Amino acid sequence: MCVTEFRRLCQASEFRHGEANRQRDLKDPHIEVKEGTQYHNGRSYYYATDKRKLKGLEKYTEARQPTDDDYLNGDADIITGE
Repeated sequence: MCVTEFRRLCQASEFRHGEANRQRDLKDPHIEVKEGTQYHNGRSYYYATDKRKLKGLEKYTEARQPTDDDYLNGDADIITGE
């Protein structure tokens, strides 16, 4: 996975605006809309999380977990960044 794909997955949750968009997202089973609406400069915003992107990020992080061999070989710091 390249850096661009990883960044897209990390943006699974975001603030969106517009009542029409909110109603569409409420109907979509793959998007979780947080209750409550915030207003900024006269526009309504809501917080939405795309469950498909979260699942992709979860699969990616599970695949990148260091193994015991990585720790023995000293490669775990490359995977974990520590």
